[in-house]
Amino acid sequence: MSSSAIPRVTGSFILLMNMITAEQGLDGWYQTGGSFSGKSTSYKWNGAVAYGCNYGKGQTINGNWLAAQWALIAQNCGTSSPGYISFPQWKAAYGVDSSGVGFC
Repeated sequence: MSSSAIPRVTGSFILLMNMITAEQGLDGWYQTGGSFSGKSTSYKWNGAVAYGCNYGKGQTINGNWLAAQWALIAQNCGTSSPGYISFPQWKAAYGVDSSGVGFC
């Protein structure tokens, strides 16, 4: 999977360690590959949540690909800023935000 989408900022500030832990938690669930067909998948840690959204018939991902998306979000939004990246062609989005904030 290649990434041609541009990450977008969604909020203000999340503690970096909470953000990293949430991202790594979701990466870990899909490290060797996997799929989800519900509306979303997520991993919460303290004040942060990393998530994937499914707007189609399911998504297949792996942890390395997710890690690359988190890096793109950090490059474009800032290392402690919540953001997401959308893939209309796959009917999917992935991001990190404050826990308790709605996503998908």
